[in-house]
Amino acid sequence: METRAQDIVRDAAILPKYRRAGVVHVYVGLEATDQATLDRIGKDASVEEGRESLRLIRENGMLSETSFVLGFPEETKDTVRRTLELARYFDPDMAHFLAITPWPYADLYEEVKDRIAVRDYSRYNLIEPIIEPHAMTLREIDEAIIRCYRDFYMAKMAAFLGYPDAFRRDYMLSSMKLIMKSSFIVEKLGRLAMPDAMAKILAATRKGA
Repeated sequence: METRAQDIVRDAAILPKYRRAGVVHVYVGLEATDQATLDRIGKDASVEEGRESLRLIRENGMLSETSFVLGFPEETKDTVRRTLELARYFDPDMAHFLAITPWPYADLYEEVKDRIAVRDYSRYNLIEPIIEPHAMTLREIDEAIIRCYRDFYMAKMAAFLGYPDAFRRDYMLSSMKLIMKSSFIVEKLGRLAMPDAMAKILAATRKGA
């Protein structure tokens, strides 16, 4: 199921009923690990609620999935690294690292329009960078996003294989196979000359099968 972090925190007392009802995988869109960014994109949520929602999901035997947005005009290699570090600290089972995509009707559009480098709306897919940060090129932010995927999941593999809960372990390994076989992951890793990273992760999933 997909829901908000606030709703998970609100329902803390009845989350065991979620699991008994058959909910095993919950997506909450955190989008950011700092309050200033959440406020900037109008998320109407708190960092504390986001982290607590992931803890509650895990504590109640469900798997968590979330996303973090990169590519604002002020993005730097250091802020990307910080986002990855905090993503690991929040510790969702699955994470997506997405490129901020300001459609012309979005509240954010006027603020960032001077840094929008792509006007081809077919590429407004949360995967291809649209904004060129002041301190990074489009290619650099593209590479940074896929490195976040690579580094997050390569670090996760040892944990996946060691899960004592067989259902949780098998579910995660199956999910990893699907993620690493997705067309955009394969295409980007290949473009960035990282096929060895993909091969290592896929080998680990086969080992755990």
